[in-house]
Amino acid sequence: MPSSLSPQAKAAFHALGRLGLVAQGAVVAASVAVVWLLIAPIGYATLGTDGVLQSAMAGGLSLCAALFALVLGSFFHGSAAAMCGMVTGMFARMSVALVVVAAAQQGVALLAGSALVLDLVIFYLATLAVETSLLVARVQLESARSVAALPKAV
Repeated sequence: MPSSLSPQAKAAFHALGRLGLVAQGAVVAASVAVVWLLIAPIGYATLGTDGVLQSAMAGGLSLCAALFALVLGSFFHGSAAAMCGMVTGMFARMSVALVVVAAAQQGVALLAGSALVLDLVIFYLATLAVETSLLVARVQLESARSVAALPKAV
């Protein structure tokens, strides 16, 4: 964490690291909701109610994939496993979403437009940023705890 952060920002970052899995899921869900509130009006302006439905579908799909990735990432602990947790989470988030979208575009005419894929990319990037922040905060908290547990040198 950069030392140029204010004490309030550092405290908020450490609070993120102390969150449990359910609370982290709630943070991810809140971020998906905020992103949906930002892009749903654009979908409505371009495609009407179909655009809102496509953005809701992309948001729900991204949320499910992000929660799956968050659960997988919770199995990895420590700074050495952080990269493995992040890569596993990225793969899970991407593969689940792309497989479902590919299947839906083949079977549902409403979802055959490119707006769904664009919305999915927006949600993917947003959830990636949020989950990476949560992972970094958790790893830093675990590292600080392990350093504090080391015996003091005389």
